[in-house]
Amino acid sequence: MAITGYSHYILQLGHNDEPIFRDNRDYQHYLAALHALKRRYRIQVQAWCLLENEVHLLLCPEEVPDRLGGFIKNVAGRHTRAFNTRHEHRGTLWQGRYCCSVVEPGQARLDCLRYIELLAVLHGHVTSARLYPWSSYKVRMGKTGGDQLDSDPDYLALADTEAQRRADYRELMALGCDDRQRAFIDTTVRRSQLIGGPGFAFEVQRLTGKLIINRGPGRPRKTPKK
Repeated sequence: MAITGYSHYILQLGHNDEPIFRDNRDYQHYLAALHALKRRYRIQVQAWCLLENEVHLLLCPEEVPDRLGGFIKNVAGRHTRAFNTRHEHRGTLWQGRYCCSVVEPGQARLDCLRYIELLAVLHGHVTSARLYPWSSYKVRMGKTGGDQLDSDPDYLALADTEAQRRADYRELMALGCDDRQRAFIDTTVRRSQLIGGPGFAFEVQRLTGKLIINRGPGRPRKTPKK
């Protein structure tokens, strides 16, 4: 499910946890495809982080929500073809269908931005987000390729000037992401549930006619009697 004008957290995993990026050229090719196709599909790319066997994106369809699926499929297909050719690999790179969570505007979207751009730190790849080349953080901070990133309204609302926004956002990044918030976002995205407050489900129902209720993990398995 996709909704025009709302951010969507997209998670794609490597098949059987195998790498989808083996070297710098793989990362570069994926990002080139992502940014080349966003204009064709009218998709805003608000954040990204590419890990060895995971792709995390925050995307917003500008017009037709159904284009979101086509955009993700096309980017993934281009990457698969290039990867298979370069590395003499056969078969799919991806583990089934991607996960997709609609994100509530406001604090929930800012939390997702921060979480995505902190992922390399949370996974222990670097000690600071500014050191990781395959996330949108360096672009957001004005270090490279500013036209690649589409700023969402909540980031823009942090301050009146870009310099102050970056300063305020750096402070948010410095706060980090605690274990509870990390577990909530990760679990919710993997279940393709809504990311937001309790009332967000009713807003989505008003827009789509579908009521989506986030559910817990369910009952634990019973231990067989001996």
